[in-house]
Amino acid sequence: RLYKKIRGMVWWLPFTRDGNYIFEGNVKVGGKINGIDINEQRAHLLFGYNAQINAFEETITEYAKTVDGLGNEYGYRIMRAGRVTGISYTYTCNSTAGQSELNAIVLKNGVATDVVVSDTPTAGAGKGGYCLSNTVTFVAGDLLSVEIELYNKYGGVTVSEFAIMVEIQYGG
Repeated sequence: RLYKKIRGMVWWLPFTRDGNYIFEGNVKVGGKINGIDINEQRAHLLFGYNAQINAFEETITEYAKTVDGLGNEYGYRIMRAGRVTGISYTYTCNSTAGQSELNAIVLKNGVATDVVVSDTPTAGAGKGGYCLSNTVTFVAGDLLSVEIELYNKYGGVTVSEFAIMVEIQYGG
C-alpha cells in the first residue's frame, strides 16, 4: 500500500511502489489497458505442407494441412466473429526453371479471399513472404483454410516444407 500526504491529510492509495493498481473486487474494462485494446485479441492459425509440389508448365493447387497434420479443405472452424489480418509463409525451393509463381491463399468457407501472399521461387531454403494489406471478415462458424497454388511456365519448379501462419483478430 502506498500512502500520500495531500494538504495535511494522509491518504491511502491502492498502488504498489512499482505503479501497479491493487484491485479488491471485480474489474470491468471497456477500453484500453496500457494502450492495448482488450476488445481486439489476435490469434494465429498454423498450417503446413511437408511434401514436394511439382509443377511443369501448369498450375498445381494443394490444401495446406492444419497443425495436427490433418489434410482436408476445411481447415479450422472459427468460434467468434472477427477478421483475417495477415498471412505469412516460408518454404524451400528445391529446383526451378522458367517462370514460376507461388501463392498461399486464405479460403473462407472454401472460397478464395483477397488475403494472398505471393513469391517467385528461387532455389534455396527459407524463402517466403507475408501480406498484411488485405483483410476479410468472418463470423462464428465460418471455415478458414489455406490453398497453396504453384504456377510454372517454360520449365519446371519443385517446392516443399511449407510453414504457414494466418493471423486473425477477434472483436473490434
